[in-house]
Amino acid sequence: RAMALGAPDPYSLITHDEVVALTGIPVGGPSLTYADDDLGVRFDAEDGHHRAWSFGVHAGHAVNDDTLFDPVSWFEWMVALLDEPEPVPDLGDAAVYEDGLLYVRGQGRAFYVLVDAPKGSPAKPWATVIAHRVLERFSRGEAG
Repeated sequence: RAMALGAPDPYSLITHDEVVALTGIPVGGPSLTYADDDLGVRFDAEDGHHRAWSFGVHAGHAVNDDTLFDPVSWFEWMVALLDEPEPVPDLGDAAVYEDGLLYVRGQGRAFYVLVDAPKGSPAKPWATVIAHRVLERFSRGEAG
């Protein structure tokens, strides 16, 4: 249903091997994630010391059959929910980051990368490099 409302195939956004290569974390296989207006894929990892990592990419879509998806409006609405969004230059048409969430608009899409990692982890660099890869996949027609 979400794909009929404009969401790309979530498994085309980023692959397991890309997440491992970009982060250096040996994540497990993909898990489907979804909400009323986004669809995505998540990769999780744990170590033997009660530490866990999660990397997700979620793309926006229309909320119902009567509404066309507008990536600009979706991006603006999501960013308005943040307390102190930090602009991220040179990433798509617009991008902001706050506390493990990186919202991106570009290539006619709007999506976010969610990095949940132990304190001190390079969450923002990880989110940024993952977002660059997602934008590359969109631009080459590998995601959609």
